[in-house]
Amino acid sequence: MLTPDFFDLFIERYNFLSLLDALRADPAISALLKLPKTYLYAIVACFLLLLWPFLSNASHTKSSNPRIYLPALSTLVVPTRNARGIMALVPHTTHKQNIILPLTPLMDKISSGDVELRRAVEDLSDLFQDRLRVYGWNIVLDIELWRPKVICWLFKVHFYYHKKPVNLPDVPMLSLDPKTLHLNTIPPSKIRSAVQNHLTQRRSTLEFTTLAPNVPWMSREFILSAVPFLQRSGTPTPLLTSLIDILKVDARIKTVENVSVQYATLLATTEQKLVEERATRSQFICTFGLEKWREHRFLLAWEAALLHAGLISRWIVVFKKHEM
Repeated sequence: MLTPDFFDLFIERYNFLSLLDALRADPAISALLKLPKTYLYAIVACFLLLLWPFLSNASHTKSSNPRIYLPALSTLVVPTRNARGIMALVPHTTHKQNIILPLTPLMDKISSGDVELRRAVEDLSDLFQDRLRVYGWNIVLDIELWRPKVICWLFKVHFYYHKKPVNLPDVPMLSLDPKTLHLNTIPPSKIRSAVQNHLTQRRSTLEFTTLAPNVPWMSREFILSAVPFLQRSGTPTPLLTSLIDILKVDARIKTVENVSVQYATLLATTEQKLVEERATRSQFICTFGLEKWREHRFLLAWEAALLHAGLISRWIVVFKKHEM
């Protein structure tokens, strides 16, 4: 679970302590440092959010002629209006063989309907694993601007959690048991109590997502895995809760099933239905709007790609209540 220790480690990792020591002589800074730690964490998070665009762009070289990337990018994205939609996605390159594809403009262009992904799940999975190579170009997803977003999101949810707005679309579930508890919707601090309350039934089913154990904290893979849950205004439970944490509850375990492959298929199928089934598409657009329809499809494909890439896993656990 995310605790204030994370922020202490983060500040230490990025050498903020040495900077603070150098500034303690200033009376204004000294007064600032006497604030409660929670306020200091918020200030650091906001400072990173403002500073990160300059830090992340410093290592990139501007592209002299973006048109040379069009054939390669056209294998990944399809312009729905004109080629400008694709060209706007490539503001810089790192070296001659890499095309840097920034995530935020990509999502904006998809939500506005300027571009679409050709093979969303397959190509996103390759992007996550840095193995998308076309016509001699390596297409690399740039997610550095999302790092401070994820930090601020984790901070906000941990200290100021509010329930997800009711006007957002739900994600599908694999379990056929209508009483299944979906742990992804529950904040990490309330997981244990929610599970214990759910175990009052004779048979209790839990469905949830976890981060792969080999994904390091705040790594590129961690940020990629956070994107769909952050965008849906959800909780970071899938990033902060492990299967072992869930299995520690005081109950008899009946089955533990890794359903990652099946769930990835369900997500991809759901995304396709939103395109191909007229009634489903019309109902969704009438309820949530056209932009949310495009974004929701993209996030379904993104989560399916995370499962294919092995960055996250989907579980269904069935418990049986202890008999007296």
